[in-house]
Amino acid sequence: MPVLLGLLGSEEHQRHHEQPIARWAEDLERAGFTPGEPRRLYDYWRAPAYLLTAS
Repeated sequence: MPVLLGLLGSEEHQRHHEQPIARWAEDLERAGFTPGEPRRLYDYWRAPAYLLTAS
């Protein structure tokens, strides 16, 4: 459902944001954090869930 609802809003008011785990790690690095290794938690039908920690 979140994927569908994210498509209904405009880009300006985006309700849902998805991107590959590598992009999340890059975003954290650009923000000044040091990301750890992503840990795969669960394989959902749409995409796997990960845990990504940073310090």
